[in-house]
Amino acid sequence: MMNFLRKYKFSQLKDYQLILEGNKQYVAAKLNEDPQYFQKLSKGQQPKYLLIGCSDSRCPPNELTQTQPGEIFIHRNVANCVIPTDLSVNSALQFSIDHLKVSNIIVMGHTYCGGIQAALSQESVGGVLDLWLNNIKQTIEKNQDLVDKVKDNHDKLTLLTKLHIREQIRNLWKSPIVQRAWSRQQQIMIHGWLLKVETGYIEEIEADDTLPNDLAQQFNLKNQLNYKRQS
Repeated sequence: MMNFLRKYKFSQLKDYQLILEGNKQYVAAKLNEDPQYFQKLSKGQQPKYLLIGCSDSRCPPNELTQTQPGEIFIHRNVANCVIPTDLSVNSALQFSIDHLKVSNIIVMGHTYCGGIQAALSQESVGGVLDLWLNNIKQTIEKNQDLVDKVKDNHDKLTLLTKLHIREQIRNLWKSPIVQRAWSRQQQIMIHGWLLKVETGYIEEIEADDTLPNDLAQQFNLKNQLNYKRQS
């Protein structure tokens, strides 16, 4: 046991210290640019965007978009899911809409997503993750014929990732939080992004134009439809 702790101390702890040192370098660089930078940041935030992204460590929203702290309100989870009953994502959604007054909501997925791969493999990953991935499996089930037509594994994963992003946009359209905002004429646009990890570029994912009309029958999206006609 002591040997293990010694190895941990000299290897893992060293790696851990590196990120703390990185913070010091970050602060020094920012203060060199503007001595009042952090004082200004402490005054509050006024982001225009809520980004719901994947927790994957290769997908840092601010770095990818060259935005600064305070410009994007960020919620991240495994495979960028917007599950209607998830308290965490709904709390972020309500806070960003009702209090921060964001005008854009972005769902950002990415290529080579482990969550998408796990859902497509049909193998159990254990614990609560299996329940979480059911959200993606439902998208597969809904589009099974389309997914089965694609033979190349990478292309199939990319297709499923795009379908999954569209489904999360659909969940946002159906959200009572979003609908209440539209009902009071709060202008909110919902976007889908696919980050291509292999290139670094972001591709905009267009949602099906028929979706608002389909949803209106059951989810009373009159305000959303009126907004689309006016824009």
